[in-house]
Amino acid sequence: MKKTLVIFATILLTLAPIYAKSENQSAENKDQEDSATEKTDWKEQGKNALTETGKFFKAVGNEIGESVKESYNNATEVKCYGTWVYKSEHCVNTITINEDGTMEFSKKSGFNNDYWKGTFRTKLRSIAFTITESGRKGAFKASSDSENTQKWYITYFTTDDENTIKFISDYIPTDTDGTDFSKGVIFTKK
Repeated sequence: MKKTLVIFATILLTLAPIYAKSENQSAENKDQEDSATEKTDWKEQGKNALTETGKFFKAVGNEIGESVKESYNNATEVKCYGTWVYKSEHCVNTITINEDGTMEFSKKSGFNNDYWKGTFRTKLRSIAFTITESGRKGAFKASSDSENTQKWYITYFTTDDENTIKFISDYIPTDTDGTDFSKGVIFTKK
């Protein structure tokens, strides 16, 4: 029996540290599992936060993109077509801009009518007017010049109702009343 007790004690002493180690490992495993669960929770929360942030910025980006697209379309839309008139004290200035790409500018004062005809290109509120014919019609004589090609650059701004337009250009000659187009003149739609 003594021998059995010694064997039992030896087994107990041998197994006790293993059992204790096993208990410690179980506690450590539990702590590691809790820690892993906690890490997983933080990891999941982080992923969710990033996903939601991504969705937010994508929506904002789409909204900004649509706004820029709309602004660009508004800016590139040609709003200068039509016949525009500015009446000073003794002169009537008329600009006709046609959708077919032709344009005419005329100044009528008394019996004289100075005119410039040609084609134009427009981009972002700017007109490049290539004059292919110019001249003067009067009560007693008329003259024209179709050999001297000129190019005028004109900037324009329309109002919200698109019934008035402001033309600004250093190229348009002053009229008989001395109207200076380089400072901008407001024309009314005819």
